[in-house]
Amino acid sequence: MCRLAALSPGIHQEEAWLIMEAMTRKIDKDGTGFASWINGEASISKWPLALWDVKEKKLPLFEQLPSKTWSVVHVRKETTDSVGIHDTHPWQFGDWIVCHNGQWSDAKVVRAALGNKYKYKGWTDSEVAASLIAEIGPKAFYECTESHAGVYLAINKDGTLWVIKKGGELEFGYSKKKKRFIASDIRQPYEYTTIEDGWYHYDAKGNLLEHFSEKESKEKEWDFGKNEWRRGHPKGGSYSHEENLRTNVRSIETIDSMDELAADSGSLFSDADYNRE
Repeated sequence: MCRLAALSPGIHQEEAWLIMEAMTRKIDKDGTGFASWINGEASISKWPLALWDVKEKKLPLFEQLPSKTWSVVHVRKETTDSVGIHDTHPWQFGDWIVCHNGQWSDAKVVRAALGNKYKYKGWTDSEVAASLIAEIGPKAFYECTESHAGVYLAINKDGTLWVIKKGGELEFGYSKKKKRFIASDIRQPYEYTTIEDGWYHYDAKGNLLEHFSEKESKEKEWDFGKNEWRRGHPKGGSYSHEENLRTNVRSIETIDSMDELAADSGSLFSDADYNRE
């Protein structure tokens, strides 16, 4: 798989090189690219070369840094047997710049559906995913995309960053000058925390605006279930099957027999549902 990073406003060229060199592996040799929005215009620099070759040739990878908004950078390990400038991340579609790490299984269907509109130039699933993000937006893309589809970094023309994570490696860290960045497989000496699956929306200054985390969502559902079915139990334990039904339909005055209701509802609920730990 590839490696990618989102650099917050204010990160300088020297820091960007250190971050990328720390996470890039020898197998990430099939493409290097950088992109940001400069005064409303997309600025993309990319080559079908390894990061170390780009540095040795003194190509202008980070010449736009420091930036006033988010930037993204990507190093590629090909999985399509196609290496070229058109298969190198990132891509621009409309108001979006996108790069991706992972494999996305819906590419063939979307390519067939949107190919007349977007005129794809390469053969990667990532280019097609980028076009769909531009077409329907990051939230809708997250909702309709399968699990284990990888990591997507998308910068809008307004300078905001969207992070979409469905499997793969991604971490939030701080540079030596305490600037924020998001990257694959951050290593020492950087401080970092793992980013959970979900989507995350950052403003142009690098602050988190809103997010959805799969882990937090599951924890809330779990807590809601426990509170809903255990609330008010005098001994703090689990309600029995019949007690749960009585608690949750107490306001229904037309029920004459709770014993009858419990018997009729036995096929809908199992005792395991009311003994969660």
